[in-house]
Amino acid sequence: MYLISACLCGVNCKYSGENNLNEDCINLLEQDQAILICPEQLGGLTTPRDPAEIIGNAKSIINEGIGKIITNKGEDVTAAFLRGGKETFKIAKSSGIIAAILKEGSPSCGCNYVYDGTFSGEKIKGEGITCVMLKDAGIEVISDEEYSKKIRESKTLIFLSDYDFKRKKVNEDEIEEAILYSLIDDKEEVITDLPPVVEKQMKKLVLSMAKEMFGMNTLEELSEATGFTIKEIQELINESDYDI
Repeated sequence: MYLISACLCGVNCKYSGENNLNEDCINLLEQDQAILICPEQLGGLTTPRDPAEIIGNAKSIINEGIGKIITNKGEDVTAAFLRGGKETFKIAKSSGIIAAILKEGSPSCGCNYVYDGTFSGEKIKGEGITCVMLKDAGIEVISDEEYSKKIRESKTLIFLSDYDFKRKKVNEDEIEEAILYSLIDDKEEVITDLPPVVEKQMKKLVLSMAKEMFGMNTLEELSEATGFTIKEIQELINESDYDI
């Protein structure tokens, strides 16, 4: 179960009254793996609201009362952001949350960078108030950008189809341990952005694992299990040491 910035799942709660929809986060919500939060709203701010940026850094604001969060009109909204962070932490604690996905760049949820306080669009290294509070409580926090990158990277791995589940009855955990991405219900081709040489090596690795770990010994079995064409498999075998 993840704690997720609500704007990432299509809730119109960002300062402009819009959202920051992220399909990867939506997938978690649809799988009942998400609890949605908006620290700004939990802190009592309205939607829409004036944009706000951090002057100083979140740790100093939380621990020492040094620094502040102001709107583009000069209003000090520090208290609301602190209150929102505390309310978010209460939700995380009561729900047993150990991981959160937060909106990058936000003065509440930023994980790696925030805006520099000049409202010029300049980004600086830093974290938001809620992010710091959750991390200090031992909760793993990653940004929406980092989470989506992890998903994309996992999808560049070649997959075994449901061949193993239906015919070999391989345990799903064994597939994951083999670092294979299984598309049981979605058999669309996996499009990768790997360099051709690297992609070819990954395919060779998958063929090797299919043969050695799952006992597939014919071109037909390998083709059905990996999604590669027989011609493609033959070419890969000719470049390898396989004896099929």
